[in-house]
Amino acid sequence: THPERATTWRWAFGEWGRQDFSRDVLLRDLQAHALPARATPATLSRDADVFLRTYLPARATRAVAVEDTLDSPLVEPRLLREDAAGQRCEFVRGPKPSLDHDTFTFALLEFWESAAGDRDTLGVDELLARPGAPGRVFRLDPGSLAERLEGVERWSRGAVLYDDTAGLRQLLRKKRVDPQAWLAHALRSGRGRAA
Repeated sequence: THPERATTWRWAFGEWGRQDFSRDVLLRDLQAHALPARATPATLSRDADVFLRTYLPARATRAVAVEDTLDSPLVEPRLLREDAAGQRCEFVRGPKPSLDHDTFTFALLEFWESAAGDRDTLGVDELLARPGAPGRVFRLDPGSLAERLEGVERWSRGAVLYDDTAGLRQLLRKKRVDPQAWLAHALRSGRGRAA
């Protein structure tokens, strides 16, 4: 959510429209997106490499030291996968069993505040399509997002309700909750974990 701190991550998950890509395509599109004054080609190339290593499991080879094959904790949610040859990657769409409700709630509340803070309703389609939306960032498909939202009243502790009346699927905000306070409470209670 902070493009000035993590341009590549914000852009790749929240704005970039490609489903599958090579490292070269990632870098080319990233260079076209990034402001020239903000990053050099070498910096963007390192960012692309770090981005891929963050979400893809390491490949062990004879030339790679064992400690360099340790995976990032962000490999677990399986947001990216690589073909057998290691030439192409794709974002994995669908359910994310390792994505806990507290992390998703934090992302939902933060997106709601930034994208539609003045509204007490939010369309489910917005959660899938708008840049930075949790459905788009976590690459949930429509069915996975709907399934997750069916229990939103319970796991948001009544702050948000899911309404599917007359084919209009939307969230209703019953009380405002600060996303940072939500996350702090989840971490203090030991329920939330980094995702």
